[in-house]
Amino acid sequence: MGAGEFGALLHFVYTDTLPEMASRDVPAMARRLIAAAGKYQVERLKLVCEDMLRRRVDTSMAMATTTDSAATTDDQLSQRPWLTQLFFKFASRMVGGMVVDAFTPEPPTAAEKSGDASPSPSPSPSCSTVAVSEASGHHVLRIEGYKRTKMMMATGEHLNSGEFHVGGYTWRLRYYPNGYDQEFSSSISFALVRTGRDDDDVVVRARVKISLLDVAGEPVTRYSHSDNKCTFYEGHDLWAIKSFIRRVDLEDSGHLDDGGGGGDSFAVRCDLTFNVPDIRVDVDDAAAVTVPAVPPPLLHRHLGDLLASEAAADVRFNVDGEAFAAHRCILAARSPVFRAEQFGSMRERAARAIVRVDDMDADAFAAFLHFVYTDELPEMDDDGEEAAAVMAQHLLVAADRYGMERLKKVCEDVLFRHVVVATAATSLALAEQHDCPELKDAILRFVTSPARLKAVMASDGYEHLITSFPSIATEILAVLAAQLST
Repeated sequence: MGAGEFGALLHFVYTDTLPEMASRDVPAMARRLIAAAGKYQVERLKLVCEDMLRRRVDTSMAMATTTDSAATTDDQLSQRPWLTQLFFKFASRMVGGMVVDAFTPEPPTAAEKSGDASPSPSPSPSCSTVAVSEASGHHVLRIEGYKRTKMMMATGEHLNSGEFHVGGYTWRLRYYPNGYDQEFSSSISFALVRTGRDDDDVVVRARVKISLLDVAGEPVTRYSHSDNKCTFYEGHDLWAIKSFIRRVDLEDSGHLDDGGGGGDSFAVRCDLTFNVPDIRVDVDDAAAVTVPAVPPPLLHRHLGDLLASEAAADVRFNVDGEAFAAHRCILAARSPVFRAEQFGSMRERAARAIVRVDDMDADAFAAFLHFVYTDELPEMDDDGEEAAAVMAQHLLVAADRYGMERLKKVCEDVLFRHVVVATAATSLALAEQHDCPELKDAILRFVTSPARLKAVMASDGYEHLITSFPSIATEILAVLAAQLST
């Protein structure tokens, strides 16, 4: 195994993804990694590479792959006859506007012409078809908390939509609340980005339309922008409408709504259409090729299993009388504070056989370790919104202490979605203490509702809130005054 493929193998082991590489290098690297994945039994890597080859197959690669398989990966590919079969089925391609057979026999020799040689078997007849179909789809992006996005994002900064799939490609919308650049800083901008496809050297010519939706979910003609000549190719996978709508026009349009009259959300719809060429090869042996599906990333599950098994653990924690085993390298990779404790200037303290944690209970520390290893919160018992909020409060403090910004944002989101009267004051105090301005703003709007304020003031955490952060009382009064003046 060469250094390049071993480096790619290690990258996949650690990240569950392949490293970035030039498009022309993908087929050769994928073929070599199939052998490496078989040797080290990394099944998902093998399927990822096979899928890459299947989607990038061309005449030269088909010949190289079948040759390589005989020389280096015969054992692996013999267990996957579909892969070799697939390359032969795709051996005919369009070259210079004509269909040619990659396995055209050599011209007859003199002996064959004279009849002295045994006749060669006739090649199997085959044909290929070039078909062009139309791929189309749409995606609706809803912006909730429009005013917050306007305040927190600078010009040129964007928020991404979720991924959506059209025509075998993965796409995202980008939302620029304060404009694509300084020239359009008074407008809202949107961009469509093509992502997540290995054969990014393919040019896609598309028709794109982005429309503002009214409160009934119907496109607003006045604020619909379309382009019939959008081109996406390697190095140019973004198309933008920079002057989608001026912010003042949106705010005066009547199309902002949150269902309660506050006017703080809106939605846009992106319609995408383009042609998809497809080459189909028909052979006498028409047996269907069943291609194994690539499973989703499993790294989080593997690391979660490692945490649960305690295999090769090299550090232990004592939390509220309960012991937890962990791995220094994973802790250091996930948290700059753990990195300093385990490998930096604080390593002498961490070298103790057992590290004592005094400011967190065992349940919260278990959830914290689960997130460190899996990048997701554990499933919690159905104890209601208050229990979810209390756990998120503990984890927010831990995230801030250990410098885990993503966990902090996840906890902010949980606290925002599960805010209730009983926990609102405590959550507001945490938002102030741990520098969470968006969470603070959301809870302030929650507690200043006339129907809730009295109950919040009677809750256990309110006196601590006002004592620890006296300015909060002034801010509550300011929000109430603003509401009464509108």
